[in-house]
Amino acid sequence: MYERTFGTDWEALDREKVLHRAFALGVAESLDEPVPEGELDRLVDQVSGRYGQSLVELAYDEGRNQAGRPSPGEDADQVWSNLVESDGEVLSGPARGAVRPTRQTDLPESIAVPSFLASRRDDLAKLGFPEFLR
Repeated sequence: MYERTFGTDWEALDREKVLHRAFALGVAESLDEPVPEGELDRLVDQVSGRYGQSLVELAYDEGRNQAGRPSPGEDADQVWSNLVESDGEVLSGPARGAVRPTRQTDLPESIAVPSFLASRRDDLAKLGFPEFLR
C-alpha cells in the first residue's frame, strides 16, 4: 500500500511530506502490510534536530494507533483509504467520529506546530513578550 501510494524513489522531502509519509507508514505497518525496510529511518533523517525527529516518530505512532486492527466488516484497503487518502471524510473504525484534515499536506492537530511558536511577520515583534504571556 505504502509503496503503491507514495513510492520510495525520493531524494529529499519537506517536513510536511515527511510527517504525512511517517503517518502512512505507521498505518501500513499496523495493517500488516509490507513496508519498505529502512523507510522510517530515511524519513527521520530528512528532518533536523531531535525535536523534528521526535515529530516524525510521533506521526508514525499516531498512524499505528489510528489504524489499529480493522474490524470484521472492514478491509485493510478501506482503512488505508479513510486514514491516508481521505479528503475530510468522517472516519470509521477505531477513530469513529474524527475528521481527517482536508488536504493531504495538513498535519493532524496532535503534531502541528503550536500557535505560540508560529513566527510573526514583524521582526520587531520578536523582541516583545509573546501574546500568551500578556
